[in-house]
Amino acid sequence: MRSLMSHHRLRCSAVVFCFAAAAQAQVPFTVETEAIPTATAGDLAIVVDRSDAGHPPMIAAGDPIQNGLYVYHLDGGLLQVVPYGAMRGVDSRTDLVFQTAPATLVAAAAAITQEVVFGAPVDGGLLDVTSVPVQVPTASALTLHRRANGQLELIADDSAGNLHRFSVDDDGAGKVVGTSTGNLQLPGVPSALVVDDRSGTMYAAIPNSGVFRVGLALGSVDLIVPMDGGQFNGLVAGLAFYPLFDGGGLLLTTVPALDEVTVHELAGPTAATYLTRFTVERGAEVVRQPRHVDVVPNRLPGFDAGLFVIHDTAGANYKLVPWEVLASSTPVRLPIHVPEDFGLDAGLPDAGQGDGGEVFADAGAGDGGLMDGGRPDGGGGSGGSGGPGPQPVEEGCHCSQVDPLFFPALWGLWMLARSRRRRTGDS
Repeated sequence: MRSLMSHHRLRCSAVVFCFAAAAQAQVPFTVETEAIPTATAGDLAIVVDRSDAGHPPMIAAGDPIQNGLYVYHLDGGLLQVVPYGAMRGVDSRTDLVFQTAPATLVAAAAAITQEVVFGAPVDGGLLDVTSVPVQVPTASALTLHRRANGQLELIADDSAGNLHRFSVDDDGAGKVVGTSTGNLQLPGVPSALVVDDRSGTMYAAIPNSGVFRVGLALGSVDLIVPMDGGQFNGLVAGLAFYPLFDGGGLLLTTVPALDEVTVHELAGPTAATYLTRFTVERGAEVVRQPRHVDVVPNRLPGFDAGLFVIHDTAGANYKLVPWEVLASSTPVRLPIHVPEDFGLDAGLPDAGQGDGGEVFADAGAGDGGLMDGGRPDGGGGSGGSGGPGPQPVEEGCHCSQVDPLFFPALWGLWMLARSRRRRTGDS
């Protein structure tokens, strides 16, 4: 009986070591952008123009030192540099309702002039459509909020935790203008802001404090994700929101001190549940000190189930990861939500399930509904770089990559159990 118990403890210990080894996943990127020449990359936004499929998706990223706004194609190539000077916060929205102004906008905070300017997608980059710049003292983090009626709100921090709110309106001549609608005070200076447009809820990442929920209609501020959360340490920095079909969502926060990203799922109005954490790397190249991040769930060219983009301090650039690759590389399976097709390629919005529900990554095993295009390796869009596909998650263990110390530790446990069995026999 004692021998059986020792064997049971050995198996349980092996399971514990397995999950500990997989606690931090390694997610491969497939594309990286050209570096920003000042060697300092800033905030970014994935830009998708649903009003005109002729405008390719792009990434708008700020140079916080001097050069302005860098615009990249999804293959990582540079499309344009908009010479605004030093840029800070960047965000984008589509499906806007204006009479003459474009239906897709990018907002960016210009540090030197202390104002927010607007651009719209055109062939080859962005066109400035600012009628009168929105004045925000020492503008830094910002976000856009598309209301249910298609109207747009700008929310920008002044580097003091004071959020300035503006209604963004059509000027009647094809450009936009902002009108102040009031202020909102946060309990600290945010490093990033995101809004769930469906509920009108804003989330603010505040270093040393965590992530706060802000009901924009009521102006309530509630702590939603404690910074340590019992799961990680370090300073939160970047923040992205991934919407789910059921009305909930995932919060992805970067932790620069640990070179990692954590994922929490919303679990109610003022609660979130920790799911997993991961680093982004390919071969020997690892994303270092990521401070900015963005994600879209939509089907894009080369990214069949959505796109995740992360800032890399060491490379002064941005790494692109197909969402299905990320979802299948973490020990906890993350949902894949593709709400519509955008008219850019064929396929059902729910990955062919026909039920409109969520699809969970199965690393291409063919049994979980992953959009892998029938490829047994789980590969979705490669992003045009020829990078590695999803890393398989072993059934039963769910280890995406085993720690090098796992097998020596397991051998030690086996020797301990063997020694106990011998002592029991001697007695």
